[in-house]
Amino acid sequence: MFTRPTEADRDRRRTDLVARAGLVRAYGWADYRGLWSTGEVVAVAALLGDHAVLDELGETLQSVWARWAFELWGMTDGQADVDAGCRQTHRWFIDTAGVL
Repeated sequence: MFTRPTEADRDRRRTDLVARAGLVRAYGWADYRGLWSTGEVVAVAALLGDHAVLDELGETLQSVWARWAFELWGMTDGQADVDAGCRQTHRWFIDTAGVL
């Protein structure tokens, strides 16, 4: 239960979020904000640097990274990353944004 995601799991997440960011770039947020989970919306907003969407949802980049640390690294390693200021998650988001 709550095992650490694998590199393949993180690659699938990266591919998914990059595709979602492409949809938002092409068509805007209207069709997706009500369809995707809040976590997916804020992750895409963070990747796109869309601080207006983050503000509307009461999120910051730091809160997005803290939210996603557990998704990317699992419970134990996610908490360790949060305790360390989300450095590993922040790096993952930077690397993912570089794919856009």
